[in-house]
Amino acid sequence: MIVVIFSDGTCTVDQKLLEKLLTERSLKLVQQNDTNKLMVVGQDSDQRALQIKEDIGNKNGAKVLLNSYMRSGSSYMGRILGHRQDVFYYYEPLWTNLIWVYHKGEEKLCSNIKPNQCKSNKVEFQTSRKILQNVYNCELRKIGPKFKENPHSLVGYAGEKWQKFTDCRNQKRDQSTCLSLMEQTCRNNSYVVTKVLRLDLTLAEIILQDIPGLKIVHLFRDPRGAISSHVFTKWFPIKLEDLRSIEQDAEVLCDRMKTDIMAALKFHEKYPNRLRGIQYEDFYDAKEKVRLLYEYVGMTADDSHLDFVENLPNERGRTKYNSTDNHVTKLFSYRDVLPWRVVNVVEMHCSEVISLLGLNLFETENNYNDKNFSPINGQLTFGLRKS
Repeated sequence: MIVVIFSDGTCTVDQKLLEKLLTERSLKLVQQNDTNKLMVVGQDSDQRALQIKEDIGNKNGAKVLLNSYMRSGSSYMGRILGHRQDVFYYYEPLWTNLIWVYHKGEEKLCSNIKPNQCKSNKVEFQTSRKILQNVYNCELRKIGPKFKENPHSLVGYAGEKWQKFTDCRNQKRDQSTCLSLMEQTCRNNSYVVTKVLRLDLTLAEIILQDIPGLKIVHLFRDPRGAISSHVFTKWFPIKLEDLRSIEQDAEVLCDRMKTDIMAALKFHEKYPNRLRGIQYEDFYDAKEKVRLLYEYVGMTADDSHLDFVENLPNERGRTKYNSTDNHVTKLFSYRDVLPWRVVNVVEMHCSEVISLLGLNLFETENNYNDKNFSPINGQLTFGLRKS
């Protein structure tokens, strides 16, 4: 084995595999002193080195980061990707570090619900980067005080594998000892998945460089559906009767989404095998779409893996996401509960995002109430399709 030094870190690889990858990309190795550490050099070496790290990482099982927003179907998608028997799932590793804020670029932390409320903070992003690296390296004890026991003590959120951690803590064993058990569980699984709701997608390139073989899946949702979920969720600090807070919430959400749509389109073209957007509304045919999603991230997709999606329980253990629930009308169920005055406000701030996602604006109350008026404008921008 040899160690290759890239400008953004190191990775250990099989020598024959390395030589093959370097030859394919017209790169060469330069020996450093009398050690076995080697530098990759060549035209556009950083970009090519990142591609080599992707190829290397793919030999060691999938690493998947699901990125999204609060109340956008991320818990459902997290269970699809993370609650398989061959996956180690870490639920929201940045939750403790960032509750009602998100990383906007490398240097700002901004409010999730209030527009133009940002503060400069270069340190926190470096902390978040390190947390993610620790998770994907199965070095959970290194997360230290940033590790949050709740929700990992709740199997409905974190998955069955975390029952081992809960049992360990119930035996009055210390957190570090119990996390060491989970580190072994992490290493014993074929795939590692996390869900993150607090990263601007413009940061994707940095995260991809940090973590060899990582694939980022960014989940978008119709902002009218996301806002509906905000106002009808008890713990969310946006209430149906407060139209001003809804307007501010929509402004923040759609500003984020527009930035992320542009980043998703850019990075999907630049790193087609490592990052792509998906849409909540696309999962009307759950089994077929999940199969395509599994194939994209590099997970096996046989019948046993697809069948469990049909009766996937929600975080409270109740069977919720079955084939009936995934019918296309259910994916736009906000039309049954969200008043037109709220939809009108959301569309004022989100019209560009709605169009960019391949969705229709309702524009009039009659269109909104007319169930024959389709919210999909031909084809979803980030729909999963057969290659």
